[in-house]
Amino acid sequence: MPRYTAVWGFNQVLDYFKTLSPVVEISLRRFTLKLTVLLALVIAQRDQMLLVLNDHAVIESGSSVAFRQQEQVQQSKPGS
Repeated sequence: MPRYTAVWGFNQVLDYFKTLSPVVEISLRRFTLKLTVLLALVIAQRDQMLLVLNDHAVIESGSSVAFRQQEQVQQSKPGS
């Protein structure tokens, strides 16, 4: 059985997310999914980073939001 039933290209994902705007007009569920996928795309090379993100790691500053890495993430060499 295949691991994935569908795979979207990067541009397909971004084009779809453009349809989910303005943010104030979409449901909380769709906003959460949009934010989660965008975070996953941004930190895709550090997939373990998704596991350690939580609401205590959020730093809000004006119109920007950052996530502080609170736990050490195990790094592996490419190809291993």
